[in-house]
Amino acid sequence: MPARNSHFTLIANCRQQLRTLYKNEWDQQWAANPHGSLLRRIFDSPSKRLLKLHAGLRRAASSAAIQLQTGKIALGDYLASIRARDTSQCRCGLGVQDTDHILTKCPLYIEERRETLWAAPPWETDYRRILSQAPLLRRATQFILNIRILGQFRCLPMTYKVTN
Repeated sequence: MPARNSHFTLIANCRQQLRTLYKNEWDQQWAANPHGSLLRRIFDSPSKRLLKLHAGLRRAASSAAIQLQTGKIALGDYLASIRARDTSQCRCGLGVQDTDHILTKCPLYIEERRETLWAAPPWETDYRRILSQAPLLRRATQFILNIRILGQFRCLPMTYKVTN
């Protein structure tokens, strides 16, 4: 006679096999999809660790952080790619206006960068590290909101803080 809970063991085993199968299939699709290339440069694969980066962020800040991480953000590079802007160049004239340029290179925001993003150690200049470590991501998000470059966030008060 079979054990009383063998039926439940089989169901649990099936569920685990299905989870593994779907996870492997999803990982393959993630790696092959042309969308999300910027996010793949920051994270090998989305995980719960990625979600934890947003823990404690207010709604607008989390939205801005996601836009920074995905590159789907109202900066010249993305806007030019969807033909909403004629050029991807930054108005500083020194490069493409993308997440990396704004966070680490653009001379138009040197003071704001020093006051917010580089206010305390670590003074990181690799945008991938900035966007993949919680304390740096918070500072990068505060920086992007402070410089008022994104129209959708311009109505936030100047005193807005990314965490409560």
